[in-house]
Amino acid sequence: MKNLTANEVIKRTIDFAEKRSERFFISIYAPITKNIYFDGHSYRVRVTRDYNRTSVNFPKIKDALKFRDKLKHA
Repeated sequence: MKNLTANEVIKRTIDFAEKRSERFFISIYAPITKNIYFDGHSYRVRVTRDYNRTSVNFPKIKDALKFRDKLKHA
């Protein structure tokens, strides 16, 4: 079995989500990292703090990571 880098795993997950969303015309959220999911078109950040859930979509993973980290450390 081949050892995959983190970037390869993320790329495979993104490819899977894109294929699923095109085939079934529904949103399938594939986990990318902790609290970040990809539906084939955008990245969703879902974080729960003090029983309050925040869920926001971003077009770029870089923006999603910044937002998630900001929420976690706030």
